[in-house]
Amino acid sequence: MWIHPYFQQISEFAGFRDDCGPNANEMCLACVQRRVPSTVRMNLIRQRDIENNLFSSGSGQTALQLYLDVKKFETSVDVELWPNPVNYDFPNHDALMDKLRDSLNRQYVCVLNVGNASALPGNEKSIYWHFVAVAGIDGDTFYVGNGDEFPQDLKPNWMSRKNLIDAYPVALIIYKNDTSAQNSQNVAIGLILIVAMFFLLSLTFSVF
Repeated sequence: MWIHPYFQQISEFAGFRDDCGPNANEMCLACVQRRVPSTVRMNLIRQRDIENNLFSSGSGQTALQLYLDVKKFETSVDVELWPNPVNYDFPNHDALMDKLRDSLNRQYVCVLNVGNASALPGNEKSIYWHFVAVAGIDGDTFYVGNGDEFPQDLKPNWMSRKNLIDAYPVALIIYKNDTSAQNSQNVAIGLILIVAMFFLLSLTFSVF
């Protein structure tokens, strides 16, 4: 079993009711950037996408538009859209779920685009096209953050492969890593090693 240590669920209802794309995007960005997700940042993502024709108020965005948001505004994040192009009419659900499983087993996090969100356990009813974040796996069971959960308890839920297939999955946006976050970690590790080295040297000289 694996769950990304920074994965937290946030509600998409923070002033708007069409925020599922920015909501799932922000949950995954927070994971790779090693920070707490924020509804403030979620709404900023929504606004920048509106200004750049990547989001339509009231109807949301496509998987391609969400992917292009990350490519344009989060340039240090290694991200992949799969499949590309997206086949909305005849998606291969099993191939997509296999790709989701393999990505999570590599400890990547993913946004999953579905066409029948009402089939997701706990989802608000009468919702069809939707995005959720997935950042954990246990065999063929997936740890899903759903901003449209009702009632919203702000806790991700485990969902089976069948749960997700019933929701008509069509696309994945795969977040592999953030090079700036990795570089920051490397700097921190380097500083720790330097401090440790000077400490050991001070001990050595104190002996003499």
